[in-house]
Amino acid sequence: MITTSPLKKYLLELVIIGLLFVDLFTKSIPIFPLVFCIIVIQFIRLDFVSNIVLSILFIPKIIGSLMNSIGVDRIGGYFTIFGLLLIVFGLFFKKICFLNYKYGLISLIFLLFLFFLSTISTTGGDYAMIKLFSTTVRGVIAFVAFIVLFSNINKVNTNLLGIYLILYSFLLLTLSVDVNQILGPTVLFDFGFMRNQFLEAFSSDLIDTSIISYHLPGYCALQGLSIFLFRKSGIKDSKYLFVLLLVLSLLVILYTGARQTFVVLFALLLIWSFVNYKSKLKSFFISLMVLLIVYFLYTSNEVIFDLFSETVSGGYIEGGGRGVWLLRGIELFLANPYFGVGFGRFSIFGVYGTYPHNIIIELLCEIGLFAFLIILTIIIFFIFKFKNGRNSQYNYIYLLFVYLLSSMVSYGLETNIILFSFIFALPALKTQNTDINKLITYMRK
Repeated sequence: MITTSPLKKYLLELVIIGLLFVDLFTKSIPIFPLVFCIIVIQFIRLDFVSNIVLSILFIPKIIGSLMNSIGVDRIGGYFTIFGLLLIVFGLFFKKICFLNYKYGLISLIFLLFLFFLSTISTTGGDYAMIKLFSTTVRGVIAFVAFIVLFSNINKVNTNLLGIYLILYSFLLLTLSVDVNQILGPTVLFDFGFMRNQFLEAFSSDLIDTSIISYHLPGYCALQGLSIFLFRKSGIKDSKYLFVLLLVLSLLVILYTGARQTFVVLFALLLIWSFVNYKSKLKSFFISLMVLLIVYFLYTSNEVIFDLFSETVSGGYIEGGGRGVWLLRGIELFLANPYFGVGFGRFSIFGVYGTYPHNIIIELLCEIGLFAFLIILTIIIFFIFKFKNGRNSQYNYIYLLFVYLLSSMVSYGLETNIILFSFIFALPALKTQNTDINKLITYMRK
């Protein structure tokens, strides 16, 4: 039996990643042809389901940022529409199906209804309805994308899908130089260049709203790594490829200088060691090695030391840079503990439209304890009802962990609604482990 090495199987994508890395320093490849060539290759190489997911959740940000940089607005959203049209096409010709989605859809609608009630029953600022609309649209679109992915996961090459997300993290890193109007790395080990140059340009009003956040490439890489680990059997035949992707993800994160993505990556490794190895001794050894590597990088690399020194010495609130927003959220919650100040009514320094940088505090201060406990009960039900069993072929804990950790430190609910959409779509994934014969029968009709 002839087998193909995983590295050779995905050589084209690895070569493109190499070109993107070189172009980050040389700026020798025209950016527009590069982006569209990569998207064309993606549609050729990936399966139908993966192309739907990327078109809905990831490509719009890439195309939107690229076109915004030349003054053309709202182009990215057309890729979302294109992805939704692909879903209609796939359902009509039975290339895809929706499985076990009703409970999740009802729960998502109920969640959004709670937000709606909070919005119309409170006053303050003019951002609440904008936030509600944005949260609703993004939540529903993300839910549909995850339902498509989970319902048809047996037709997806999760290894290749994960690799493309890591590839797009390098593309975002390269795009950031043009889109954010920054210089880019000056030397090979110019770690943290994106964060440092981003903050400098942002503080001097040199960039507009068409920016690529320095958090985005790292979180894109983390999602790719999580999807690569999605299929439990995949890692056994791809150990070297996994190590390579791990190094590439770390490289992206180091260049962005986003602290939380750095922490999440190593926390992800710790979780992987406990989930992947039955031997507690092996898990402990790998965990110890990961912690030693983190300590070595922190003490030996000046850039990493500078990034984390304030947080280590001052703690998360004082040194993390988000303490003022977090404390303001706690203050608003304590003043309105039961029903909150209202969805989208968080304010600081008299300004609305921002957030506490923590999804728990955001929910507590905006919708109150009662609604928060209702939502928490629903989430716990979904997690335990549709958790991975021993016989499960898939492990969603890594991707769930990435979304959860991201929501604890970055973005507002209009972005972090993806966490709820992901959880509410889990029943479709559970179906794959218990009712696969029905799926095969449906697809053959």
